[in-house]
Amino acid sequence: MTVDEIHKITQSKELETVFRECKSFRLFGNKDASRDIACSILAFANRHGGKIIFGINNDGSFDEKLARDLDGLKGKIQNICYTNISPRIEVEVQLIEGDIDFLIVEVPRRKGIPHSYIKENSGHILERTYYIRTMHGKRPVNDAQLEWMFKDVNDPGISIDIVSGFEVQKQNLGVVGRPFPHSSYEIGWFFQGLDPEDIDENLRLNDKTQPFMLQTTIWALLKTFWRYFPNSWHIGISKSYNRMASGSLVTEKPVPMCKLGFSDLKIIGDDLFPKLNWVHGFKEYMNMTYKGPICLPPDSTIEIHFEELQHPYIKIVGSKYSLKIQLSPSSLGSGTHSMNAFRSAWFDLNPLRADQESRANFYYLECLIHYDAELDYLDLETEEFNMLQKFISNLKEIIDDNWNLEKSIKNYPSKEFYMTNIKLDKLLELAQKKGK
Repeated sequence: MTVDEIHKITQSKELETVFRECKSFRLFGNKDASRDIACSILAFANRHGGKIIFGINNDGSFDEKLARDLDGLKGKIQNICYTNISPRIEVEVQLIEGDIDFLIVEVPRRKGIPHSYIKENSGHILERTYYIRTMHGKRPVNDAQLEWMFKDVNDPGISIDIVSGFEVQKQNLGVVGRPFPHSSYEIGWFFQGLDPEDIDENLRLNDKTQPFMLQTTIWALLKTFWRYFPNSWHIGISKSYNRMASGSLVTEKPVPMCKLGFSDLKIIGDDLFPKLNWVHGFKEYMNMTYKGPICLPPDSTIEIHFEELQHPYIKIVGSKYSLKIQLSPSSLGSGTHSMNAFRSAWFDLNPLRADQESRANFYYLECLIHYDAELDYLDLETEEFNMLQKFISNLKEIIDDNWNLEKSIKNYPSKEFYMTNIKLDKLLELAQKKGK
């Protein structure tokens, strides 16, 4: 770090951030200097890492130039990291001497268990205190935060990618069920409500097709969420017979929540759906689709973003969490999907005919669903943290169970099964002809 960079910091709007703290050299003269410095260092290490700059006051002014043993202060900081912090932290200390003196401590992000300030006697640790860095400085961690920190070095959250997709029959615009995920039925629901001519127009593999398919998928995703949270966002999930069921969990106190209806959704960008011809009208059909409220944590909002037609997403945000579910197209075309085992068997037995009939009768879409969830866990009490963590985990499970194409296909017969079945049908047909 240079003197010019330090001057820019003191002139910026935020003197201190989650990555940076400024302290005066006068701190070293305080009785509790070792504890203060140790806790600041370990708080950075327990979050993202960061820098502590000595030589700057709280108002952004610089300490006056005095005779200081900077090498001695550097040694003191390194000694604090070895004797007052467990596990030890290897920091880098930079000295800048000139008209103004600075001492910069660069703290690395932890790679393992969280660091603590320790009190010991005769080599035995008597007490441990854990801190973490926030936008407002360092703060002690509660039990839930500490439990998470021992599990993971990152802030709590979930980030996954799921391959999804569906097939549509050209003749009757029906969505193919097996072997595709349960979400196929959600897609089919919207096709039922549209004028067939409108659907046909948007499925003719032109510049409208992909945006139409992706926007239909976004609305269908939202419909899936609506099914699981009609009474509470604090739910339990169970699975049996390849189906997922949910129900509100019993709690000692009422679960705080907000209830949103279709009219509460904020749509940003070019929404194609209102421009289409709906059997009962757009708003009427949507109110019927999203009948009743969806229950979410307090102060939640739902935004549907269509600014980028190829990458639409749903954003659900509360005061202490945020979710983003974004689609990215992988492939789109006429024919059946390559992961469909029946298609593979069909193509192996009669490739030319299978290709012709497949293209004549089906469309398919494959897309990637990216789910990203974050918790502002530093402002959460233990119970609230556990509930919100369960909520974002439940949403991941719901998407994975209802929309995962790769997972769904594994539940159905293989290509070899279908090939055997087709051959047996032909033998049966021949036997029946000979019998006549």
